[in-house]
Formats: sequence, structure tokens, C-alpha cells
Amino acid sequence: RMVDIGWDDMIRYLGSDPATRSIIMHMENLADVRNFISSAREVALTKPIIVLKSSHLGSHLTRKGGFFEEREPLDDNVVDEIFRRSGILSVSKIDELFLTARAIATQPVPNDKRLSIVTNASGPGVVAVDKLLEGGGQLAQLSPETRLFLDNVLPEGSSLSNPIDISWEANPHDHLFMKATRATLEDETSDATLVILTPQAFTEADQIAKDVASLAGFAKQHEKTLLASFMGGGSTAAAQNILKEAGIPNFAFADLGVQIFNYLFRYKQVLRNLYEVPEGRLSSKMTGWRDAKLRCAKIIETARKAGNRAIPTLDANKILETYGIPIMQSNVVFSEDEAVIAAAEIKFPIELSHYLPPAMAVPKPKPAETPNSGEAFAVTDEPLTSLSASVEEIAALDQNVKYFCKSVDELRAVFKEHMQPWIEKTNHALAVGSGSSGSAGGGIHMSGGSVSNGAVIQTTLSQTVGEMSELKVSSSGHVSIVGGGGGIITGDREKKGPGALIQRALDPRDMKPNAREGVFRVVLRSRVHSRVGPMLEFGSTDDSGVCEDMSLALPPLSIPLARQAMERTRVFNLICEMGSEVKSSSSTSSPDLLGVHRLGKHHHGDAPSAQHHFVPLINTQALESIVAQFSRMITDLPIRKSNLELRVSKNTIVVLNAEIEVVAKNEEMPRTAIRPYPTEYFSLYAGDSMGNPPTTFRIVRPEDEPLARAFYKRLSEAPDKPHRNVDPPIEVNEEQSRRKKDWVHDRIVNLCHSDYSTNLTLIAESRSRGSGSLEIVGMAHLVLGDPSHIDDEADRNFSILVLHQDRSPGLRIELLRRLINIAHFEKIRKLQTIIHPNNSLLLRCCKMVGFETSPTKGGMIRVWIETTKAESKKGMSF
Repeated sequence: RMVDIGWDDMIRYLGSDPATRSIIMHMENLADVRNFISSAREVALTKPIIVLKSSHLGSHLTRKGGFFEEREPLDDNVVDEIFRRSGILSVSKIDELFLTARAIATQPVPNDKRLSIVTNASGPGVVAVDKLLEGGGQLAQLSPETRLFLDNVLPEGSSLSNPIDISWEANPHDHLFMKATRATLEDETSDATLVILTPQAFTEADQIAKDVASLAGFAKQHEKTLLASFMGGGSTAAAQNILKEAGIPNFAFADLGVQIFNYLFRYKQVLRNLYEVPEGRLSSKMTGWRDAKLRCAKIIETARKAGNRAIPTLDANKILETYGIPIMQSNVVFSEDEAVIAAAEIKFPIELSHYLPPAMAVPKPKPAETPNSGEAFAVTDEPLTSLSASVEEIAALDQNVKYFCKSVDELRAVFKEHMQPWIEKTNHALAVGSGSSGSAGGGIHMSGGSVSNGAVIQTTLSQTVGEMSELKVSSSGHVSIVGGGGGIITGDREKKGPGALIQRALDPRDMKPNAREGVFRVVLRSRVHSRVGPMLEFGSTDDSGVCEDMSLALPPLSIPLARQAMERTRVFNLICEMGSEVKSSSSTSSPDLLGVHRLGKHHHGDAPSAQHHFVPLINTQALESIVAQFSRMITDLPIRKSNLELRVSKNTIVVLNAEIEVVAKNEEMPRTAIRPYPTEYFSLYAGDSMGNPPTTFRIVRPEDEPLARAFYKRLSEAPDKPHRNVDPPIEVNEEQSRRKKDWVHDRIVNLCHSDYSTNLTLIAESRSRGSGSLEIVGMAHLVLGDPSHIDDEADRNFSILVLHQDRSPGLRIELLRRLINIAHFEKIRKLQTIIHPNNSLLLRCCKMVGFETSPTKGGMIRVWIETTKAESKKGMSF
């Protein structure tokens, strides 16, 4: 009943147990989501974790300490995303739990989802294909060389395409199953092979099993998955035993074998996800994120001081622009000359609309009629009927009207005729007082008029639907907006008073969503879950919100993780399919109309031939980047919820409407389920006179695994002298230390893939004087968590490791100083470790930065420091 232990305790224990090869679990509840993710991410790379989840796993009732407590429930899509980001494979049936674990233990995991099928019966082959496609897999498109080989060896009546159907009249002694299976294993277009056998008149199951079993070593050598489904029950029992002894998983039915294959390639994908850590390695990118966070924090603080949770549209777009998310270029102007200057910067055509600052903005009235989607209202030569309305009514009306201008002359005419009178009259009404519709003092009398020089009035795009609104004039002269929404506002300044919002106009072809024309409406939104933290959703939804095509993801997201989330939606697959097949003289890709050097998805899932390549019409890379940057934004900032509406077409990808709501100042923001890469601990060291070169200090990343291996290799090549610091950054058990090769491998994997919420490893990186390539020259490991257990003299929570060849104190001192500051920022009260007395150099460096020392009972030296005192005395700023 898990009274005093949690899932994280069990996973870490089994992960460190040398006798455990796989971890399979049946989960009925999930109380501590963050600790569960942290422990699973640490273990999943070395041992597979397979889960059969209960139907009420995300229930609002969670067990804690033997009692149930009510918590915010977890939806199934949230639980699935937790498993995906934790490196966990989720299955739906109990037999699949054990069969998948056995397949992972005995076979290489397929690199992709392309499966070849070899069978002697078309019926089970067709069933297998249906199950494969249903689970997201693909039939391997066999190469021409493989098809030619099969044509030469298989008898007449056999099918040469995938699935390969060997005629039942084939001679059992021709070893056709072995030849066909070996050909698929050698084919680079195939990742795995499933051999299906049904007992027939001339079938010798035992001989075929021996032929297939002889390929087990060949398959592992080529890193290909080999599965079998010898049907027939007891009649093929001997053949099944032969396969079992060869380590080839056999399944009673073909569809079950395909289902296990689908699980295997999904498992490969979740493992790849663990290698994906957002943010670039370049210092400019890391410092750029920090600067963006600081600038946006000021905007949010200003809104909070004004008592607003909803960020004004102007400021919301400033935040998006700061994080590199494309918005409509616009500015707020207050005179005709300012409008001309702003239009020159934005470039024609432009849209001009009325603008009131957030302090004066009033709620827009609900539409009185059903909107007519796609219709635009153009002003004719005849003026509108004069009307009299209150400030609130005029503001609600005029902020929904946009004037389309294609030249400076049109802009000046519109501003003189519509904007300037509106600004003056609104200022006058605000000065006199507002709120009494039709009163002499509080109202505004406004006359309509024709628009000269070809300028036309367009209505704004709806905030919720993204369609054209309609301006209606009744017979009595009453003017109303049907289906209207707010416009997109951004700019460098904001004044206290009414003005004109000028922004670049969209291509009319991109205004109305139309999948056939390649114009899509995409929704990108976020919300905060009390147990999971910020969550991101991408996709599309209809007007009512009933039919949703949304995919959920946990930030932070790298570009590949963002694409994976997007690929789970129908709208993104439609976007990817927008393109054309272009003939070319070579198989190399060339830039498309948007300058994108990449191949999109093929229409039918087939690989493009050497004479053709697929040219995507829409820049999907830009869309992926927007999603990744949006995930960073909701991770950095205290955003409770947000909603972006994007227009995606071959001409542009831009945010049309943006709504951002932040948490209150006195309200605690739930932290992310997965801690982002700590860019705040990036720093540079210029070197010193002792020979230390310029060095970069940063937290280790998964892709640093080759550098870490080279670093440990250099350590092992150094002579073993007493003064060398041999304290490892990660604790390992005794058996692993006796098996040095496996121990070092697991040590490096755990080092590079440790969760940032439990461990931080700071590496010192510089360029080699010989080759000029980057290399790790030192590292410092810090264990995070509750520091209360560091009072015992035998405990330690940090370690330092520097190459033996470096005998100067400079690098060691810099590592220690930065480690102290990291501990201070992480609220770790005390740093402590044990050092061998012969390691005099490290002991001297510790004393130089403020550590205290004392001997232990075992003859070692205990060093410790209070981080709060050390930070004020020896600290440095990152």
C-alpha cells in the first residue's frame, strides 16, 4: 500500500540493483509526479521501465501515508505525456507487459518503425499489416536490390512486395524462409522482421524454425529486431522451443507480434526523448534567454502593480516578441506624421484602427446576431448615418473597425477623416465624463463619411474564431459589430490617451482558414496544473470547442520534442502534406520556396525517389521553433494560462491574437514537472597566469557523453599517485566497481543524463592546445535535495574531479567558487565532502575559498562550508 515509500524510492532501488534487468510495474495511483519523473529519467536509460496503468491512475484521490487525499486529477493525456518524457513505456494489457519486457531483453530495439513481414499465408499477413498501421508503424519499402533477389529465389506465385508471401508449394528444403528473412535483415530500409508461419500440408515447422534461429546472431550484428509468430499451438511446440533457445520471441498470433513491435519502436522513441534537452550550447543563446526573462519580468511586474492578472494585449505581444515568437508588426501613433513614419517602417499595405490604452478599454458588447463568417464590409461612397453614443459604445464599436491603406496618400486621408476626429472627440468626452448614453455631457456625436483615395474599412479578425467580423447598419442608423474581436497590438511605446493602431496588413488570401488553399488556424495555449506545473497544448479546435485536435506536452521542449507533440495532431500532418513533388537530376535536396533545406512528408509515406523530391509549401521548421520558444516562455514566466491564435500559410506564420494571464504576486507558481536546463549557471573564465586557458563553465548535457568518456579515459591513463583526487562524482555499488568497464559506462551515462532537480554536474570546458577541439578539463558534482542529513561527518553532497596533469590551483578554485554559489541559489545550507589527506592540493584550494576542515575517524579529512556565509564573502555572480 506504499505507506512509507513512493514510486521514486522503488525505481531508484531497483535501478541500482545489479540483479534487476528490467522494471515492470502496475500503477494504480501517482501522488508525487515530479519525484516520479526525476527517478524514472535517471534509471530508464540503463534499465527499461514498462508500466501497465490502471484506469483510475490519474484520479483526484491519491494515497499518501496510508490515507487518501484529494488532489487535482490527471487526465489520461497528461499521464501519457508523463510516461513519454520519463522514458517509460506504457502498455494496455498484462500479457503485453511481460511479452514486451522479454522482447526488450532478448532483441535489439528497432531504430525506427519500418517492419518487414515474411509469411506463408496471406490472411495472417494482412491482419498483421492492419495492426501495424493502426499502431503507427510502417511497412518497410524494400529496396530494388532486395526485390530482385527475392524474384530470383522465390517460387512462382510468391509475393515479392512487403509482406513477402512465400507460396505454400515451396520446397521446405530450399530454405526460402531463411533466404527471405536474411534479405530483409540486410535491407537498410527495414528496421525489423516478423516471420509468420501457419501449419500447412508441406510445412516443416521444425526445419523453418532452425533456419530462422540461425539468423539470430546475424540480426543482432546488424542491430535489427527479429520476431516470430509460429501459429498452430501444440503442432508447432517443438519449433517454438527452438526459437526460444535462440532468443527469438515467438507469439501465438501475428497481430500480437506486431503489437509488441509497435511497443518496441515507441520505447526507442521515449529513450531518444531523454537525450533531448532544450536550449543551445552557445553562450549567446543562453544569455539571450536570461535577458528575455528579465525584460518580461518587468512587464509582468508592472501589470501586477496595476492589479491586473490579464496582461494587456500591447504588453502580451511585447512578451511574445521578446521570446522570438512572430507577431503582427504594429505601433501606436497619435498624429498623422507619426502614422506616416510608422507605416514606412512597417511597410505597406497597412491597417489602421482606433486604439484605447488598457486603462481606458471597456468590455466589448456581445454580438446580437450570429456572425456571417468570411464576409467583409467595405464602405461605399455614401456616408454612414450619423449617430450619437456613449464613450463605452463608441470605443467598443471603433476598436473593431480597420482601415486598409496601400499608400501614404490613402493613410493621410483616412487619418484626417476618421482617426483625428475620433481622437479629439474621445479626449473631449473623457475629459467631460462618460457613462450616460445619449446625454449632452457624456456622449459623443460622431458622423460617418466616405473613405477617399480607395481606402476601405475592414473588420478585425475574431479573437476566438479567427474569422472576419461584420459591420451592420440598421435602418434606424444603429451600428453594431457581429462576430468581432480585438485586434493585435504591439509597439515600443504606450501613451495615456486614445490613438491609432497601425499594423501591417495580412495577405487577403491568408485571412480565412482554408486547408485546400494551405491556410490554417492553429491554436497554441498553456495552463498550469497543481501537480504537474505548466502544460502546453498545440493543435486546432472548432468554433464551439467541442471538436478538438489538440496534443499535450510538458515543457521545456527542444525542437525534436516540439515536432513529436505536433505530429500527434491532424492539423500538423495536413500542414506537412501541403507541397509538391518536383523533378530533380540528383537525390540531394534543394532549398524550397521558403529557403528550407529539408524534405517534408511524402504523400503516401514512400521515400522520394532519386529523381524526385518533396517540396513543402509551409515552413514547418519555423512552426516547430515557435512551439519550442513558447514552451520556454511558459517555463520562465509565472503564466497561469495563455492562448495564442496563429495563422499558418505559405506566405506567413504569425500570431493574430494573444491572451496571457499571470499568477497573482502573492500566489505561488507551481514548478515545472521537468526542470529546464539551468542556463543561469553558465559562466566564462578568462584564464590565469598559471597556464589555465579560457574556460567555459556550464551544467553537463546528454550530448556531452562523448566528451565525458574522453575525460574519464584521460583519467584512467594518468599514473595512479597518492595525491590524485579519486573521489567519483557519482556513488556506485561495490559490484559495479569490480567490473570496471560496466561501472565506468553506467557512471558516465548517469552523470550526463541525471535529472536537474536531483543532481547538478558543473563541467569546465576548454579547447585543446593540440587539436583545438573542445574537451572537459574538470567537473564538480552537487547532490540536491534536503540538506538536513549532511550533519553526519561521513556524509557528503559534492565532489571535485580535475585531470592529474593540471597541478595549478586556478581551475580547482574556480570550480569550488561556482559550486558554492550554485548551492546558495539552490538553497543548500551546507556543502560537505571527504578528501584523502594526501590530496594536499585540493585541501589547500578548499581552505582558500573558506572551507573548514577536521579529521574523521577513518583518517580522512572532512571539509565543509556554510553556503550563506560563503556567498557573501567569496561569492560571485553568474
